[in-house]
Amino acid sequence: MQLLRFAAMMLIVFGLGVVVHGQTSNDGAIAALATYYDAINDHDYQRAYNLWESPPSSFEQFAKGFAETSHVRILVDPSVRVEGAAGSVFAQISTIVVAPTRTGTERVFAGCYVMRRSNVEDRGWHIYRATISVAPSNTKVSRLLSQVCK
Repeated sequence: MQLLRFAAMMLIVFGLGVVVHGQTSNDGAIAALATYYDAINDHDYQRAYNLWESPPSSFEQFAKGFAETSHVRILVDPSVRVEGAAGSVFAQISTIVVAPTRTGTERVFAGCYVMRRSNVEDRGWHIYRATISVAPSNTKVSRLLSQVCK
């Protein structure tokens, strides 16, 4: 199990593409988040936008938010907290996002993605909500990952 968690984390750190549909474990939630960031790296903002259950903005605003982003890499805490409620499964994923800009400046964000999968109609995992903000520059990675989904 530890090896599987490590492999899932490495998939995300190195930005490898993964398949999302048909997965039912918390690893599927991590894979969906990796797919989201793979789409952003591919500048396929429509595909990334479609992974939101209820997008937080219009598509135009969403895509515009990545205008200066060169690419992204993410690091997740593989010990995802999973809970069930009223026909759904929710997974909280502590995440750090490193996003260099086209001018070479590196931006680092930390936060929590809450992923949702319906037990009624299986459409795969989707982003239910996210709380992501600029990470303080003097905070250790391990501390960021351990605190963002609490």
